[in-house]
Amino acid sequence: MKNVLFTLALLISFISFGQMTFNVNSTVFDSNKETFGKYYIINSQENQHDTTKTTLEAGAYIVFYANADKDNTALFMANVWPNNDSQSYGKTYNHKVFDKKDPLTGTVVTNTLFKWDYSNTYNSEKGSATAILEQNNSPNNGSFKMTIITSKSNMLVYKGNIAQNKEATTKP
Repeated sequence: MKNVLFTLALLISFISFGQMTFNVNSTVFDSNKETFGKYYIINSQENQHDTTKTTLEAGAYIVFYANADKDNTALFMANVWPNNDSQSYGKTYNHKVFDKKDPLTGTVVTNTLFKWDYSNTYNSEKGSATAILEQNNSPNNGSFKMTIITSKSNMLVYKGNIAQNKEATTKP
């Protein structure tokens, strides 16, 4: 029930931004960008249909990075599918961060709710999305869940592992 209410709240918040224009002012993510987090996807769904096999074959991951060419203060995100030579990328904004503590285990999960204006390299479409990133940063379990609701009301859910700090920030 909580998940349904949460998804409904995300949809309502997204609809309230429905008339906005898209402002994708970033370049495609590449290995020359300074990264701030890398999230390897090991489980995925699109509109409640399992897409894990396709995502794993594509080697997909989420990365947050700075676009030093244009704006050092902004944070950008890319949904990278390197084996398909494609990605969705763009600027994030309106970040809201809050922690939730599991009453049974005591584990704290950091949640970041944000907007994302994106552009796709595979079809040149642009759009806007509302996303929430849930991160379990415990030493034994660096895992995440990201839910993205696009301007076309598609819901993507990614789960996986958070790269270690050195791995996430090191350029290949």
